[in-house]
Amino acid sequence: MRRFAGLILWLMLVPGARAQTAFQGSVYFLAGIPQGAFRTNVDNAGFGLDFDFGWRFLEVPVFLGAEAGFMIYGVERRREPFSLTIPDVTVDVETVNNMAMGHLLMRLQPGLDRLWPFVEGLIGGRYFYTRTTIESEQQREIAASNNYEDVALSYGYGGGLEIELYRKPTPKRTQRFLIHLGGRYLYGSEAEYLRKGSIRRENGRVMYDVYRSRTNVLIWRFGVTFHF
Repeated sequence: MRRFAGLILWLMLVPGARAQTAFQGSVYFLAGIPQGAFRTNVDNAGFGLDFDFGWRFLEVPVFLGAEAGFMIYGVERRREPFSLTIPDVTVDVETVNNMAMGHLLMRLQPGLDRLWPFVEGLIGGRYFYTRTTIESEQQREIAASNNYEDVALSYGYGGGLEIELYRKPTPKRTQRFLIHLGGRYLYGSEAEYLRKGSIRRENGRVMYDVYRSRTNVLIWRFGVTFHF
């Protein structure tokens, strides 16, 4: 994994290597399914957005870049009195379980006319946090707080297919618009996190049911890619 990360950084920073590259960016809708012990504790899918950006080499079928995204895997909403002294005024209380992630990635992707199959490897990290927000009836945030948070090492592999829908040749490179269909399996180190129903209120006190496990997850992505 160290060699993989070092290769990505070296190729991204060397001026000679970057001279024969084109920028590429993508945005995706994602669905994540916990795996293994993580699935034992969180038995529902999560949904979110994901972004890739980096350089596509023109002479070899290699893309080097970074990925950033987030997934929501639990939401709870309820109405509560504004305070003990003002029980006739109520507010909306929302608790959201989140997983943010960021990776360096290397993708092998030959262009076969309009079809662009690919395989990829990733290494990075994930940030688990549960956040509770109080909102007014006009959906204005009154107060918010992170209830619990932790981080985990993340690495994995993926593959899929991009389908070219549009291309425009230019003097230096070809601009393209593609549809992306792909999946990733991410291995995650142990982390502590909350799930839906983890926050309990007993006799005016807040109690947390904290879960700990490895954080493997299978992610499916659908989106669009641009070659500039």
